[in-house]
Amino acid sequence: MAPYTNADFATAPKIVIHPGMKPATGETQASDSVPAEWRAKVEGTLINPASLLATDYLNHFNEVVMLLGMVPDMPEMLEDAKGWKLKSYPEHFRASGLSYGELAAEAYEHIPAATKSAFELTVDQLAMVIEVTVSRLTTAIEKGDADVIRATAQNGTDVMHILTDRIGAVIAGANETLHQSEIDAMMAAVPSGDITSSGGASQADIDALFD
Repeated sequence: MAPYTNADFATAPKIVIHPGMKPATGETQASDSVPAEWRAKVEGTLINPASLLATDYLNHFNEVVMLLGMVPDMPEMLEDAKGWKLKSYPEHFRASGLSYGELAAEAYEHIPAATKSAFELTVDQLAMVIEVTVSRLTTAIEKGDADVIRATAQNGTDVMHILTDRIGAVIAGANETLHQSEIDAMMAAVPSGDITSSGGASQADIDALFD
């Protein structure tokens, strides 16, 4: 899969901010502006000067999303997906081998507070959706219901794509996030029937993460 670029998210659709959402507003306050020193440091790199973030982090999620989408036709892909582990933004870039990897990791310590809040919230949401989808698919495969397997994979990866788009928008300089209730509603859009796993994450885990 081709790497994401900043241009891919320049026109990302705006998500309405809901009361109580963190951050409470999509507008960056003056105190949250990117320091001029760091704007200069990232000039000429693939690090966005509006946020001090880079889109290569999205490639950390690309493979697992692709694998989960393949599970209905190739159930063995689920085992590969189970091996995926979340890396923090600095961890990803320090291990990336990219020419600007160390700079990206250092810049992360200087990104605006509102940007970091929106970014980390959405990354946590995406990681939990991945975990829940893996758990649900494990149970669906054990039950042998092909329709539930396909619907679960489709539902989960659809939500993952929405969240990766949100992360991309934050990287491009927008601080909007999805309210947890929106994610709950999307993750509930699966066929009726018992798909609750006896182990791993569940929808309650998503709720608890943001209580």
